[in-house]
Amino acid sequence: MTGILAVLAGGSAVGGTVGTPNLAPNSAVSGGTSTATLSLTSAGAYTATNDLSGNYCTPTSLASVLEAQLVVNSGTLPTGSALSTWLPLSSTRTWSLTSPPGNLRISSCTLSIREAGTQIVRDTSTVTFTADSI
Repeated sequence: MTGILAVLAGGSAVGGTVGTPNLAPNSAVSGGTSTATLSLTSAGAYTATNDLSGNYCTPTSLASVLEAQLVVNSGTLPTGSALSTWLPLSSTRTWSLTSPPGNLRISSCTLSIREAGTQIVRDTSTVTFTADSI
């Protein structure tokens, strides 16, 4: 099926698989600053501090035609790449939650990945950042 026919039939124009599991980047530090980070690379990989890592698309070359959006549902706003904005994954995107000494910060977010050309959302998952500076 050609790309346009796939879209008209409610499918994907680019094929392959896209997705991440629910993620929980987390960091606990005694006596210092704690940072929990999520990165989606332009090479199709994801990493989450002290949690899972893997590929968010197969084949990984699909990254160049995908976009990601991280929306904060509750808690402290992560820093780094823009929030609540579709960002092309042709560049690496990184979000971090930092907690100064003596603080606990949590952020509950929704991560979505879509095809840039068709705007078809291919995956949505939950990301819960936890940065604990004991």
